[in-house]
Amino acid sequence: MRNKKKGNIDNPSEISSSISTSSFMMLKDFKLDDMERFKEFIISAIESQKKDVQGRAAKRDTSGMSEDEIERFREFDADDYYLVEDAFSEMVMNSFVIILYSYIEDWLNCSSDHFYYEQQEKCKERGEQSIEIKYTDMKGNGIDRAGLYLEKIFKFDLHRGELPWQEIKALQKIRNILVHNGG
Repeated sequence: MRNKKKGNIDNPSEISSSISTSSFMMLKDFKLDDMERFKEFIISAIESQKKDVQGRAAKRDTSGMSEDEIERFREFDADDYYLVEDAFSEMVMNSFVIILYSYIEDWLNCSSDHFYYEQQEKCKERGEQSIEIKYTDMKGNGIDRAGLYLEKIFKFDLHRGELPWQEIKALQKIRNILVHNGG
């Protein structure tokens, strides 16, 4: 693993092969399943609210009201529908993008910590010197720093040039626009 005299890693792939990737993948799947359920929940809640507004308007007894009074109620209903359909939907979906990106970033950071501490324990059990570099010691920040750490230190292939990573980077750009430029 590490040459004790030089303090260098002799075979970094030995570290990553000794660490269980099943817990890594289970964590990813679990978190993404939660996010999918959350997205379905918020979309369902918005649809339910739209139906409530429409139902309220349809059930309103307008008998005995003047055309002006009926028109005012229609305007109130239209305003409520606009809030749910446009304003709330946009806010919720923007929030979802921010939450999803944060979830992915947190997962990568937690995974980096997990592998760091797991290799620390394995090296201690074997009486070997462990890697002392944490992901926070790497250049950059966010998903790029954690990704670099997992690739360089633990030799994980995150397939940065392929679709999943490119989608995460696109999500990062959208998140940054929403957070830093108000959408």
